[in-house]
Order: sequence, then structure tokens, then C-alpha cells
Amino acid sequence: MNVPQTSYENQPVPFYVGMVATSQGTVTDTGIATGAIYAGRGVVSDGIDTQIASGGGSAKCKLPASSGNVSGHFMGVALYVAMKEPVPGSNAHFKATDTVPVLRRGKVWVEVDEDSNLVQDGPVYCVHSGGNAGKFRGDSGSGSATLVTGTRCVLGTDDYAMIEFGYAMTGPTGPTGPTGPTGPTGPAGP
Repeated sequence: MNVPQTSYENQPVPFYVGMVATSQGTVTDTGIATGAIYAGRGVVSDGIDTQIASGGGSAKCKLPASSGNVSGHFMGVALYVAMKEPVPGSNAHFKATDTVPVLRRGKVWVEVDEDSNLVQDGPVYCVHSGGNAGKFRGDSGSGSATLVTGTRCVLGTDDYAMIEFGYAMTGPTGPTGPTGPTGPTGPAGP
């Protein structure tokens, strides 16, 4: 016997951690997880796996484990996949060898660290230690987080934030900037 639905969600969840906030200007990539990865957290490159994909290999990715991971190998944010169940016995969305969609440029909802100190249009740091690895905050957190260049906080709360990746400053930025003497619109430009 079919039972009719008698209740409806009047206030659906507006977003999930790892969900793209807007598709305008979004650039995504994929990586192969080398360990457990949570959607909405920052991931870093962990080398190339030439055995997984023919024709050059695929980037391996993991949660950051050091300041050097973030400053030199930051890939982006692991995206939420609605059809993917969490790893059994864990809250992780991806396990080792899973294909992970990674947002490289665009706006995405992320998980933030405790006392994140994120402010609108402020800098964004990625935590690289402990159980909070890959979460974001607005300061270095006593050295446990590293600045992610080219990012800004669009909207932040104590639990979640919308972060823009691939954010470029506009306007005069010096001799090689857009309006500088050697920039594309400067007098000696191309």
C-alpha cells in the first residue's frame, strides 16, 4: 500500500559544506585521494599517480599536514557530492583511491576552525594540523594555519563560511600590474 507524503520541509538546508555557492567563474578539477578527505575542506597535491589515468596521470590529493603543503601545493576545496555516502565508520566523504572533485576557482561553502576569526573580504588561512586539517580561519591560529593566497572570505559564521578562491585584486598594482607601464593597458604594454 502506498502511503502519501503528509509533511514537507518548509525550510530546507540552504547549503552543504563543500557545495559550490555560485557556478559563475567556477573552475574544478579532480584528484585521487591518498587518505580520508572531508567535503568542504582544503586539499593539497600529493604527487601524480600515473597508474590511475593513462596519458599523464592524475593528481593525488590529501588534507594538508604542514605549512609547506598549503603554501606550495594547495589545490582547492573538496566538493560535496550528493550521491556519495560518507565512508563507513567515519564522517569523511572520500576514502583513499576515491576520485575527489576539487574547486580551484569560484565560491564554495567551507568548514571553519573553532574561533575562526573570519571577516568579510578578509584573508583566509588553511589549518594544517590535527583533526581540523583543511578547515579555514581568518588568522594563523598560533602557527597552525597558513595563508592561502588569492582567496577572500565572502561570508562567515562560527561554523561555516563562503570563501572565494582565485580572487584577483583589480586596479593599479605596480609596474607590471594592469595599469602599470609594462602591464597590458600601460604605455609599454603589449
